[in-house]
Amino acid sequence: MSTPIGWRDLAAKLLGCAPEVVAGRGEVESFVALGGTSLQAAALVATAERELGLTADLAGLLSAAPFAGVVEQAVAYTPVQAHKGGAGLRPLLPEQGNLLGMDSQVGGTSNHLLFTAEFDGELDEATLVATLTTLTRRHEALRTVFVHHRHSARRRVVSDWRPRMLIEQLTPAEGDDPVALVQQRLVSASSTLLAPFEQPPVVFLWTKVTGRGHLLSLLFHHTALDGWSAGLFWREFAAVYAAGGEGSPEPGASPEVAVARHKQLVSSGRLAELTKARVDQLVNVTEMLELPSDLAKPAVMDPRGVRHRFGLAAPARDAALELARIVGVTRTAVLLTAWGLVLARRAGSKDFLLAMAVAGRPTTDLQETVAMCTRVVPVRFTVDDDMSVIDCVKLTAARMAEAVAAADVPFGQLVMELGRARDFESLPFPHFCFAAHDDMVPETLTAGPMTITLHEGHSGGTVFDATLFVQRWGDSPRLALEYKPSALTLVQVGGLGEAFEQTLADLTREPVTPLGGIRGMSTSQRQQLARLRNGPAGSTAQGPWELIEAQGTIRGHAPALRAANAELSYAELIAAVTAQATQLSEAGVGIGDRVVVSVPRSAAEIVAVLAAIRQGAAYVAVDPNASEGHIREILRQTTPRALVAPEPVAKYLSPMVPDCAVVAPWTFGIGVTQVPAPAVAADPDRVAYVAFTSGSTGRPKGVMVPNRGIVRLVHNVEYMDIKPGEGYLRLAPLAFDASTLEIFTPLLAGGISEVFPDGPVSPSPLADFLIARGVDLVFLTAGLFRLQVDHRPDGFAAARHVMTGGDVVPSAQMRELLTRFPGLRVSNFYGPTENSVVTTAFSAEDPCQVTEPLPIGYAIPATSVLVLDERLQQVPPGGIGELYTGGLGLAVGYLGLAEETLAQFGSRAPDNGEPLYRTGDLVRIDDDGRLLFLGRRDHQIKISGYRIELDAIAARLCAHPSVRDAVVAATAGDAATRRLVAGVVADNVPDLVAELRKWVAETLPDYAVPALWAIVEALPVTANGKIDARALETAAADQALAKLEPVVQS
Repeated sequence: MSTPIGWRDLAAKLLGCAPEVVAGRGEVESFVALGGTSLQAAALVATAERELGLTADLAGLLSAAPFAGVVEQAVAYTPVQAHKGGAGLRPLLPEQGNLLGMDSQVGGTSNHLLFTAEFDGELDEATLVATLTTLTRRHEALRTVFVHHRHSARRRVVSDWRPRMLIEQLTPAEGDDPVALVQQRLVSASSTLLAPFEQPPVVFLWTKVTGRGHLLSLLFHHTALDGWSAGLFWREFAAVYAAGGEGSPEPGASPEVAVARHKQLVSSGRLAELTKARVDQLVNVTEMLELPSDLAKPAVMDPRGVRHRFGLAAPARDAALELARIVGVTRTAVLLTAWGLVLARRAGSKDFLLAMAVAGRPTTDLQETVAMCTRVVPVRFTVDDDMSVIDCVKLTAARMAEAVAAADVPFGQLVMELGRARDFESLPFPHFCFAAHDDMVPETLTAGPMTITLHEGHSGGTVFDATLFVQRWGDSPRLALEYKPSALTLVQVGGLGEAFEQTLADLTREPVTPLGGIRGMSTSQRQQLARLRNGPAGSTAQGPWELIEAQGTIRGHAPALRAANAELSYAELIAAVTAQATQLSEAGVGIGDRVVVSVPRSAAEIVAVLAAIRQGAAYVAVDPNASEGHIREILRQTTPRALVAPEPVAKYLSPMVPDCAVVAPWTFGIGVTQVPAPAVAADPDRVAYVAFTSGSTGRPKGVMVPNRGIVRLVHNVEYMDIKPGEGYLRLAPLAFDASTLEIFTPLLAGGISEVFPDGPVSPSPLADFLIARGVDLVFLTAGLFRLQVDHRPDGFAAARHVMTGGDVVPSAQMRELLTRFPGLRVSNFYGPTENSVVTTAFSAEDPCQVTEPLPIGYAIPATSVLVLDERLQQVPPGGIGELYTGGLGLAVGYLGLAEETLAQFGSRAPDNGEPLYRTGDLVRIDDDGRLLFLGRRDHQIKISGYRIELDAIAARLCAHPSVRDAVVAATAGDAATRRLVAGVVADNVPDLVAELRKWVAETLPDYAVPALWAIVEALPVTANGKIDARALETAAADQALAKLEPVVQS
């Protein structure tokens, strides 16, 4: 197989090498491996059609196939016979309809393009006018207007159109850039200057700059021209102006060639073949690439756009060229790989579509046509972390070649065909684009003695969430990231540019290594993760009991706790605990044993808890009102040594553990009758309590929390901010881990535990209690916090610090509370039981600090937080990942469940190997470095391939004037059966559910409209104070079944 001589010489001329090089290497290497770019491949095809009368497969030239083999299959070129046109209406070019439709639906300036030519001398008016007139006569696109015709649009070429040129004089202030000044003004006026259905949308502005050269700006609508056309125009402008305004009298290549070519593809059946092949290639792509952001999605499409320009340092530029050489692909394939990987690492996506702009000029006639020919094609991008870098780049290059080969398939037609093959709502339309047009428009030209420098402007609009443009390559590459400011933040955009540059270097450093090692982030982004990784230092050398004893020494007669029937000073508390501990010791309780505590909320409950810890045992809370099966399972797993419970409860529980000693709870008057049992020595790793959570199988599993977990949680921690003598509410059920906060925070700090009377909790009694006791610090679970703020916010009047957590905390109620009580501190705590209650905290002291959604904040002392992907690799800042946590609060594991312990606690940090707990929660780091909770990984809500943000739906419901509060949850089941249920507290309005459905659908997609609705007086909460989603589902089902007035669920 040898390279035909004609093709050899043409390729050598284009590539700037000797024909012998092409002849020798072309037998085994591809055109790209020879150094060709995608634009050079298109130029080669066009040149061969003109000079050799042959045409070759453009996609084949861009593939890995040997160059000689591709051109040997060249066939005779038959030029498409274009319709000559005339004064009548003409059909639109293939993509013009989409552009006009976008204008009518969205508006804005995203289809406006701008170039400014800077001359180092002064333009002659007569020559300039003659030049523009000549070019306008030669090229139909410069004098084409659009016409509404039978519910569609048509083109009309104005036979004698005088180019519209505006003239101005500009005297810039010292230091001002005249090009920037002119372009800024043109952009602001472009909506009034360009009217495609009124006159040809091409405008020139001649600016005479005082004391300097002249400027000529070309402002046009994308339906008229594209970037390639701009390059053709300016090259021809330079030549005609240099000739005094005289150019060829012959018409330029007609846009009708594009129309005729499209008709030929349709009539021959070739377009149908291309469409079918493309659908087969894309039909199983299911992921929608959506970059997470701090910004709320706008209700309607926002056409505004901004460009962030940045350069590439020499190492990154050289890396891209070197990797392209190693793999044998175009530079564009390497750049697209880096761009796709940067996006994938942040979105957590593995298989998605990127848009790519291509010239759309596969023939010589089209390459010489000034018209809108550009196509935007979807390119499938796949991330396989086990694949080598080289193989990933090869795959990307192959996918690019597939896209280019099918560029003739109109995007709208492709969408329709894909929609027939699958659900329209699940089509993964690309929101991110890549465009390399550095070869289309020259940077400099000469027009006689003058040098022309071309400057591309920006219209202030954009179609995609973000498009990465390669504007210039060479020794000093320049790129531009065009983005929607409503979709991406300033910090995100700068970070994408940083990461792109670093990723190019990383890809080339070890191209044979697995892709999983390329993390898509810059050095500064890695440093940011390192800064946010760990909370402040903390010490847990002493145990909780030792620290309470120390407070007793300092504050002996100061109050330690106040309950309904008992008030104990620190000295009295220590005496009571010693008495109870002695009873436990006499019952055989020692180090490593477990003690069941089933005592009503009271002083005696706290005494029992502390007595168990004093003797080196772990306490286990048992709610006697739980189901018997649940209680029996807890007792079976714990095999307790002793049971502390009042007589009726002990009588009920003791038969379930016949070998367990029964110890009566402490009461006033019970002292140490014998020699007090000595307190055991402190051991930070000894288990202090076992908290049972619901396992995935329904069987409760016991989390073994050590002493260090308690101390790290509450001792000398700024985020809690408690002072000696301040009161802290004791409210949560002992079986709920929030009780750990309530019991130990005040007692380790010299504060007072204010014990709410045992029994159910409702807003009014709680508010009355808080006011009467003057409680300083209050922790309420998210659901109870919501209720309290809604119904009795006055209860917080005496509080200095209100804390909440355990579920998603509503921003509205936090903001309302801070507005009502200036100077109050409100905190959102996040943390799994497996990391000793609290892992991160966010505090606000002013309403303006409250954002939506509410952050879960930063790591607390002696705690580490890492956002990792499924391969335990760090996710870039802002990206979605699973939260892993470590540090001194880490639980010992699950009681008697070695496999589950290994599964949840067996991970190791990728940077230093420390043990981590896998929370199962999806999070991201926002622009301020705070963690945001996104939902559970195992209950991640997805419908039709789209991620559902429940908070966004609830926020929309809360914006309705009749709605006072709302939550949205998902029912159980798989993706096929899961439904959304909305719980709404609202005014009594007829047909409210129908109105709310319509309200949600106005700004959110159909798949985000809840299927089930429960109109309730108050949002139901569980015993632990969390929103009761099951109760909402039941209420919704009852209301739907009855089809009567809403059933009140309180």
